[in-house]
Formats: sequence, C-alpha cells, structure tokens
Amino acid sequence: MKYKIENIEQLSKYVESLLIKRSWPYKKIDELNYRLNLETTYILVSCKNWGRNVLLSISSPISVHSKNLNLNALERIIELSSTIEMGKFSLDPENNIIFYEYSLLADNLDPDEFFVSLTTAGTISDKYDEVISQLTGGKRYIDLKR
Repeated sequence: MKYKIENIEQLSKYVESLLIKRSWPYKKIDELNYRLNLETTYILVSCKNWGRNVLLSISSPISVHSKNLNLNALERIIELSSTIEMGKFSLDPENNIIFYEYSLLADNLDPDEFFVSLTTAGTISDKYDEVISQLTGGKRYIDLKR
C-alpha cells in the first residue's frame, strides 16, 4: 500500500516506521539518514528534496582506493556500471570511495519497492565489491570498517 509523502521529514519517519515494522536492524545517523548492515555490506538511506518532490537515495560504499586511480580501472568500472539494471557506481574523489547508488522517487513510496531496493543494493554491492577493489588496488569498504 502506497503512502503519500509530502516532505523529507515525513519521508524519514515513514522509512523508520517501515524498518521497525519489518524488524530490519538500522542505525539512525541523523534525522534524515540511516545505515543498515545487509549481509557483508553497509546500506545508507538518505531522505532528500528533489525539486518539489522527495527522493530516497540508497547507496552502499563498496571500495576504498588510493588517490591515483588509473584510467583503465575507471573505464572498467564505467563498463560494469552500464551492465547493472538498477543504479550506478559512483566515485567520491574527496574520500576515495566507490559507491553503488540508486535513487527512488518517494512521493508515493511503496513499502515492497523500498525493501526490494534495499535488497538489490546489498546484492549488487556484495557482488561487485571484490571485483572493484581488485580493479582499483583498494580494499573492500566493509573490511576497513569491521
């Protein structure tokens, strides 16, 4: 059953209620951001404004790499990103982290779609974390945070 969301505060409360209702363990980072541990990955959920709409950003830090990524590694990551049905890989150059990211328009957030998105983010991150870490000469993010 969809629920009409009008602002990010309402979205955040709704997300938290869904996580509680389905007994998903999470950590509330602040009023708009949550961290979940799913299998061997972290999933970050952020409530954001997007124009007049609200957006749910679901991301997972995959790999921490050295400051100097070579062009071949970046090209390969872009190729991998193009094979994913949902979402993309992105680079945070300031912190040297490669993320998997997926955005979900949340004005009429469907609980099943939300949980499928979380599970998909975890599955894709888990599938590609070793491959991307090898490409970049980096380490899996989860290994550095344990």
